[in-house]
Amino acid sequence: MSITIAVIEQKALKAAEARTNLKDLVSQLDEETRALREIYRKRLIKLTEVAAKEQDALLDMVKESKSLFQKPRSVTFHGIKCGWQKNKGVLVIADEEKTIALIQKHFPEQIDTLVKITKVPVKTEISKLPVNDLKRIGGKIEDTDDSPFVKTMDSEIDKLVSALMESFCEGTA
Repeated sequence: MSITIAVIEQKALKAAEARTNLKDLVSQLDEETRALREIYRKRLIKLTEVAAKEQDALLDMVKESKSLFQKPRSVTFHGIKCGWQKNKGVLVIADEEKTIALIQKHFPEQIDTLVKITKVPVKTEISKLPVNDLKRIGGKIEDTDDSPFVKTMDSEIDKLVSALMESFCEGTA
């Protein structure tokens, strides 16, 4: 059998029908998931509030009883660890330029380790250059060949379907 545009059109029809069936199922799943979320939403909020209050109350008790956590400094009860720990601290640099100058002065041999200097080409801007200028700076545009594709005009559900299908099909967009 030779491939004609009519044969491709028929195959596209079958692909569209299969996709519509999948889209309908995903839509049904989405509706049912929304309904389930609504059923459990109030309980989830209530239980989250209760858990947060209980954890805050536990933290308050630990704060008030530091003497109970000398050795060991923390304990685990029923899967919840509580106690006291040393904070890691936060490095504060008030003036970065001054700090860099002082590093250069006092630790010149460590400048590469203590100071990060980043220079990278800005590809979005460079890609706007004419081809002649691109060549002058060692750049080029690659992968401009034709390639086959299958694409749909996506709604929100179609986007979810496409994401599901992406792992099964090549060339799906």
